[in-house]
Amino acid sequence: MKIVKLLLLASFLILTSNVVSAQLEWIKFDGELPENAVIGGVETHRSLAICRCNYKGAMHPGKVVERRCNIGWGGKEIGLKRFEVLVNKGVIELDWQKTDGKKLPNHAVKAGEENGRALYVGRAHHEAGTHPGKVFQAGKGYICNIGYGEKEITYKTFEVLVENKPHPDNKRIKHDDRCGSKGKYPATIGSYIGNMSKERMVKEGQSLVSTNLRYQTRVTDDGRLVVEEILDRALCDNSKIFVFQANEIWSNTTKKGDSKLDYYLKFQEDGNLCIYSEQSGFVWCSMSNGKNGHHLELTNIGHIEIVNDHGGEVWPD
Repeated sequence: MKIVKLLLLASFLILTSNVVSAQLEWIKFDGELPENAVIGGVETHRSLAICRCNYKGAMHPGKVVERRCNIGWGGKEIGLKRFEVLVNKGVIELDWQKTDGKKLPNHAVKAGEENGRALYVGRAHHEAGTHPGKVFQAGKGYICNIGYGEKEITYKTFEVLVENKPHPDNKRIKHDDRCGSKGKYPATIGSYIGNMSKERMVKEGQSLVSTNLRYQTRVTDDGRLVVEEILDRALCDNSKIFVFQANEIWSNTTKKGDSKLDYYLKFQEDGNLCIYSEQSGFVWCSMSNGKNGHHLELTNIGHIEIVNDHGGEVWPD
């Protein structure tokens, strides 16, 4: 009887462990990104999915670039053709938490180990993009290493991927086939994912979307800069997105009845975030020039921020 009870207990533990781990899964890359692949970054309008690959006897997290998993190792950027892609089956809500490396956030997503040292999924802002990489303990703190430009680059301020909480009602999120290729990020939902570099613009029908697909920021037809929470993340057509709430960052005083002025948002070389009109020119600016702003970022909690190259927020003050 004791043996039977032990076997039943063991079976229960195995089943519950599979239920938890089954929400996030590493799936072998077969030439196309799997459905619900986790997007970890972006560069020059290209989204970067999170991957991991076996190299030198360890599983290293990195980014998918042109059907390779690119990682940083030994001072170099290395791309491997055989790898796995991180997939979220929809029940677990993921978030990116900033850290200065002194402490690892709770519930960090682990990708593998190297010589007994855990390797977690992280990302860092570099050049004009955000690049997934690996986070590991170095001395008394943690660092994030990414592969870029054929080099391994180390950051002491970075973000860590964490398992936050289940989605409401445990509903699985699927991309609609109308988005194009099944399983790929619905590109038409926004022109930029996560962040936007200098001299980039958000025009009519475009938006900057958070990496968890929960928020978008755009300029409305009457010149308001808003951050919107997206209820239905499966829809690709901006005109059909259901908005739960809109938080106005800045409101224009356009009079009712004025003709459409074709407003657009621009993150300028001087670090200012500005709204312009094709017809009347300058409308509004954030007055953030001279603060070493590196890129515009829409966080996974719906905050729009101008961030420096160390990941620090410089606007809003």
